[in-house]
Amino acid sequence: MGQLIMKDQWKHVLSEMQRVLKPNGYIELVEPDLWHHNPGPVQQALDEFIQGQCDSIGYDFYFTRFLQEHMEEAGFKGIDHRTLDIPSGEWPAEGELKQFGFINKEIQKAYLKNSKTLYVPKWGITPEEYDLAVQEVLEEFEEYQGFTRFNCWISHKM
Repeated sequence: MGQLIMKDQWKHVLSEMQRVLKPNGYIELVEPDLWHHNPGPVQQALDEFIQGQCDSIGYDFYFTRFLQEHMEEAGFKGIDHRTLDIPSGEWPAEGELKQFGFINKEIQKAYLKNSKTLYVPKWGITPEEYDLAVQEVLEEFEEYQGFTRFNCWISHKM
């Protein structure tokens, strides 16, 4: 949801959620950070590009840092915020995390593949250079032990 809400719309959207939530109802918002944690240099450059794109069209690249504050302003009380870090790649020693890491890396790979037509002209690089950069990012996930942070906010309407 966070990737679709403009920076200046958050307060209204959350106020409407608060308004329509039944008494004794719960709300749960689950959102990943848009930036990658422990990025290598190529991933960091990609994140900076994406942040610039978000800024230019009015999205908040760092919306997860401020979502709880916006929820409080909308009237939500007793907000419980939790995070879950999912590896990007098969670098964890523990078997289950290694499996989650494989899946997350495949998701990232598919995203990058599907974004090729957007990034190639914006960066002024060839498709071959883009493919090389994607390969670097995938290798950086392992080398730098990158991960995606998922955030969950739960609140109860009294």
